[in-house]
Amino acid sequence: MKNLKLALLLTLPLLPAARAEPARFFRVAGPVATTITAFRADGSVTWTNVPTNATFTVQTAVSLVGPSNWVDYLQVPATNAATTNRLFDPNPPAGWHGADSCR
Repeated sequence: MKNLKLALLLTLPLLPAARAEPARFFRVAGPVATTITAFRADGSVTWTNVPTNATFTVQTAVSLVGPSNWVDYLQVPATNAATTNRLFDPNPPAGWHGADSCR
């Protein structure tokens, strides 16, 4: 990851309507700069990048204040010049309490 460059900081806090989950922030890092071209209500994000044989890392944080708390969220291999991935589910199934409930 030391060769990864910060591509874009997506500062869209995810504020679930009926759940007491913390806000989350996302950023995309990769070997080259990217441009986020869409962020949809279904939780998907689309970005463009020049190489199609690189892996990009989506990172998440619960706060932008204080010490860095960015952690890797998922890695996405880019096979096209535009990449779309779903980052969260705005309407998770009943009983789902977020990623932390799996630990």
